[in-house]
Amino acid sequence: MKMVISVVLAAVVFCGNASACEGGVEDWSRSFLAMRSVRGHFDGGAWTASVDQWNGAKHQAMQCLAQHAAAQATATAQLLQWMGSPDVRVRCPSEPCSAFAPALQRPAEVWLYQWRGNHDRLGFAVVNGRVSRAQWFYVGE
Repeated sequence: MKMVISVVLAAVVFCGNASACEGGVEDWSRSFLAMRSVRGHFDGGAWTASVDQWNGAKHQAMQCLAQHAAAQATATAQLLQWMGSPDVRVRCPSEPCSAFAPALQRPAEVWLYQWRGNHDRLGFAVVNGRVSRAQWFYVGE
């Protein structure tokens, strides 16, 4: 019975905080970097809730980092410290850039970080060495 109550309370606390960015940027960065190399379901590994689940720990860390980086117009050097090198850099202007960010000022780049492999990714529009906005690219199933 105690175990059931503990699990229910833990679920309530987690769900209540699922959309909030608690802690600070260093906490979100540590969380993301720790999970970045974990192979989840969408990377050919086993299902791992913290990595694969909607609003799982990796998704939340990425959401908080994106929100903070875009709001602060974070310098790319700082973004590299928080998230490491992007999985893909798309130079603009180019056809791939137009697909990700059609209204992006030129010259610029889009930095893409994988959440669940190529299935769902987080993009940062980078203009003049600073994040100008962040946007998710979900498969939308």
